Amino acid sequence: MDKISQICAIAVQTLKEDLRRKTIFILFLFPPILSYAATVFTSFMPGSEKEFLTDIALSSVSLFTLLMTAFMTSDLFLKEVDRGTLYFFTSNPVQVSALILGKWLGCFLILILATLGMSIFMLILFYLKFHFFYSDFLKASLLLLGQMSILTAMGVWGSTFLSKFTNLSSLLLIYTLGHLGDYAEYFKVHQDHGVGLFKWLLRWIPDFSKFEFRNWLILGVHLNILSLAKAYLYAFFFSGLLLFLGACILKKRFFR
Repeated sequence: MDKISQICAIAVQTLKEDLRRKTIFILFLFPPILSYAATVFTSFMPGSEKEFLTDIALSSVSLFTLLMTAFMTSDLFLKEVDRGTLYFFTSNPVQVSALILGKWLGCFLILILATLGMSIFMLILFYLKFHFFYSDFLKASLLLLGQMSILTAMGVWGSTFLSKFTNLSSLLLIYTLGHLGDYAEYFKVHQDHGVGLFKWLLRWIPDFSKFEFRNWLILGVHLNILSLAKAYLYAFFFSGLLLFLGACILKKRFFR
């Protein structure tokens, strides 16, 4: 079996396992429910109904896809070790890179399907509420997928050497810190005590502000294809780096 076939087989297996989790379906239902409930309050905000509903819809999609990523990847390889299935891979001619990429791809496919389903619901909701097709919502969803690709890679990487709780907590913390990129200029010039350590941390954490949909939709800045391409190149670089590091750790621990 060649490397591409191995990646596809592992991705399909991971996809099937994640689809059996009830937690994934529960998290999938929350954004549509919250967005539909938010339509009740738009009547109290004349002139800013669209912005309010957009913010609620995309924020809920971002939050719950983050939680889906955390739950799917926090124990990805620990689960394989506990079940003894990881040793099946080590005793068969499966490349470490194929195993890492397959696991990442399987989890990311779940997020693509979830984001697509949520986005279709939101588009229908916007059409029924405002009587127009909100195409920019799809672009914002693509931005969120770029962000989720990095977080999925980070979860896969962390699962090669961290406990489930530590990996899950780290993902949530890094997600929070990664959205502080908008304050980078402030930290470059600010010299207060203790700021130096924070600046150093921000250098090693992905800048998720590059995927911040509020900059494009809520503030009215046009999201063009070039900006989207730059964000995806950034996501590709960081995801690739994390998956490479995860493959190195996994090979050292289990593939000897």
